[in-house]
Amino acid sequence: MIDPPLRMDLFRSALPMRPFEHATARREVAEAILVRLRTRSGRDGWGETLPRPYVTGETLQSVREDIEAHYWPRLRACRTAEEAVEAIRELPSMEGDRPMLAARCAVELAGFGAYRLSLPGEASPASQWPGVTGPLGSANPARTARMLRRMRWYGLRDFKLKLGLGEDVDRANLQAVNRQLADGLQAGRYSLRVDVNGAWPAEEVPDRVADLERYGV
Repeated sequence: MIDPPLRMDLFRSALPMRPFEHATARREVAEAILVRLRTRSGRDGWGETLPRPYVTGETLQSVREDIEAHYWPRLRACRTAEEAVEAIRELPSMEGDRPMLAARCAVELAGFGAYRLSLPGEASPASQWPGVTGPLGSANPARTARMLRRMRWYGLRDFKLKLGLGEDVDRANLQAVNRQLADGLQAGRYSLRVDVNGAWPAEEVPDRVADLERYGV
């Protein structure tokens, strides 16, 4: 199919939000890079990434530079849709010893959307996106419970809980979330995962993961 990539547009967003905290940072603005990939036939695919220096070492500026220098030239050189799909699946994640994971994330998502591909391991085609996960994180478990309740009212079914805020806080947050989701998790109506943001020593992770099972994670 002759439908190569035509152009790629980059946008920077900064969305104010209520304070959100986890083990590594506290944030009141969500800053991201949005990528729109357009094919010759006029199909668009969108991707987003929120680079974090403390995760991969990447920044908003480095993501933009990597997309312009490493990813768009690869896609621009494609002459067919098949070539573009192969290029998207084989995008590099490293430049030497330097990660480009956040940059790849945005371009890959945009490419999967433009060419209506499924994410690895998923059955749903990209045309059924977006799927939205509700992020939960607060040192105040009562606030966590309120956030979850509002997200459920809004219709969200997938949730991610930030841990690493301290043993007592983590346990209280898990209990608060489990109280609301337990039946739905067991029935498969909800999903719950956690994000520790590097707060646990590696040797403790197996035992901690085993303990999370009783909360439906």
